[in-house]
Amino acid sequence: MVNQFKQMSEEFSEARHRLEELIRDLPDYPEGVTPLGKNCCSVPFSLIGQHNNNLSAGYWSMRASKRALLEMLNSSKSADSILKNIENLLTNGKLRRDQGFILPHPEFIEALRKVWYL
Repeated sequence: MVNQFKQMSEEFSEARHRLEELIRDLPDYPEGVTPLGKNCCSVPFSLIGQHNNNLSAGYWSMRASKRALLEMLNSSKSADSILKNIENLLTNGKLRRDQGFILPHPEFIEALRKVWYL
């Protein structure tokens, strides 16, 4: 029995590590957004208008969404917790955080969906 739990623990760690790599490889910015430095980007007004005039830096810099998702992944104690959080993100477009939730850019959600359902 102990060997089965050791094997499950190793498989969970490997799966978490692989998911972490896939998240890190997601794009940093949506199409049409120009990075101007480490923490700055330029967003055309036409894009802002297409996204309900969302001016949140975390929305346009998908790096913030990646960081939040990686924090969730690393703080999760079980595969069930990871599954619930990612499925909620893919279904509702929201990622829960300690202080509430964030609304990632739709291109981030779509990129995550592609790697999640491989």
